[in-house]
Amino acid sequence: VPRPKVVRRDINPLTPEQCEILFHECQKHRLGDVIILAVMTGMRKGEIFALQWEDINIAESVLALRRNLEEEGGKLRLKEPKTKQGRRAIVLDELGTQCLASRRKKAIDEGFTGESGEIVFCSRNRKHMRQSNFDRNVWYPIREKAGISETVHFHDLRHTQATLMLAAGIHPKIVQERLGHAD
Repeated sequence: VPRPKVVRRDINPLTPEQCEILFHECQKHRLGDVIILAVMTGMRKGEIFALQWEDINIAESVLALRRNLEEEGGKLRLKEPKTKQGRRAIVLDELGTQCLASRRKKAIDEGFTGESGEIVFCSRNRKHMRQSNFDRNVWYPIREKAGISETVHFHDLRHTQATLMLAAGIHPKIVQERLGHAD
């Protein structure tokens, strides 16, 4: 039997200049910090949506990645990361720390406590975000306002983090560990 051909889509990491424009647009939206955090950490969308305030230590600039939010058959559920490497601590740079501090302030302004057990990036009704709703209501409009092509998918933000780290001369093994790749 002939092997099926795998069609891979193009990866479109952003340039530092595009990131700057994108971050400016993100600051105007209550959930724009999701996008900044994705670029600055390389986290997957499901990993970001699963974050709770107890996973984050802003004073120490570190977050613990312990779970992933998965949407299957219209239902949302929290899962353990697929691999041991997926469960990791991510050290935040200044922008990542500011992004989470900004989100905490916005959450408190919206009536949340920003305390342990609460979801960091939740819907207005305090529940986990659906990825399709986030894309339609947050990612696509912000991407468009920033003048970024429709060919750039949210997952490309993860590739942007890897590209920026490699361009800065960071060893590929460190990049691998930050992104939670097994190899």
